[in-house]
Amino acid sequence: MELFPFGEFRSGKVDPLTLAGLGWPSVNRIIKYSNFEPGTIKVVPETDLDPGLYIEAKMGGGTIIERQPRNKPFTELLRDGATLVLNKADRAIPELSDFVERLMYAQNEAAWANGYACWSKNSPFGRHSDSHDTIIVQTEGRKHWRVYRGSGSDAELVFDKILEVGDFIHVPVGWDHEVTGVGCESLHWTFGVAHTSQTEAINELISYGWSLGQIDRLSEESLRCRLLHLRGELSTEHRKGLSLPWRVHDSSFSGAVLRWAGRFKPSLEINEGQLHVRGLGKLVKLPLTMRPVLEVLISGGGLPFDSLSNSAREVVLSMFNAELLIAEHADQK
Repeated sequence: MELFPFGEFRSGKVDPLTLAGLGWPSVNRIIKYSNFEPGTIKVVPETDLDPGLYIEAKMGGGTIIERQPRNKPFTELLRDGATLVLNKADRAIPELSDFVERLMYAQNEAAWANGYACWSKNSPFGRHSDSHDTIIVQTEGRKHWRVYRGSGSDAELVFDKILEVGDFIHVPVGWDHEVTGVGCESLHWTFGVAHTSQTEAINELISYGWSLGQIDRLSEESLRCRLLHLRGELSTEHRKGLSLPWRVHDSSFSGAVLRWAGRFKPSLEINEGQLHVRGLGKLVKLPLTMRPVLEVLISGGGLPFDSLSNSAREVVLSMFNAELLIAEHADQK
């Protein structure tokens, strides 16, 4: 699914390939491998899953080797009309994680993915609005959505349809919506994107050592732009996972896909005929000819190592050695 500017309601279809890996097997996968942190897997409106009541732990060698829901109490809640909520599902499903990272890079804000499954005609959350933008993708069954422009009794109903498999909608921040099951099994994923308010942006800049005098001289647009650059410059958060090939004794990067290692895009500036890249607490100076390569690397997408020229390979390898890039190999997936 291609990213688009937020702000107005949108609806459409996703590429069928996007749905691969996002059906019912992915739900089973999350439940099977979850450690059931509080609030991660919920049954709404009934209860959070209590590991002591709903989860059976199998022991082996003195340690827990498998956790699984106790079938009867778990399914009875769902059969009686509860909705299964899978919070932070992108931690467990690579297909969700990839799209969440693209959202973070496109918006320079935090993003996440939650799953919602139901088997009833209930509307457990009622009509409500969210403090973040959402993109909803229906991957199994059907579900009825009503979306209103704005919030409150005077808000205009702009969407009143049943989503089928492959449909997506974007609900802007602050818009009321109500989601109702249609009596059949249904699964959709919601991608949320946070928004930093002006007050939050000011407080964050102050935490970085800025004075109120410096902040007062900035327009709201300049304030946000500077904040996003600082996030990239000062962030020390890297993508998780190995960057080395599993073939430890093989140092070849042939077949690898390179990605920027930070969770926020770095800032790019041209200074004295060089490209200055600030991110992850580092400053690197690169030839201007590397700009197209850098723009791909920091777009949230990947760049095949084999597609680079010999001179570009030398530069990206130096960035890899400086821990600014990761290299994903086919046999890591």
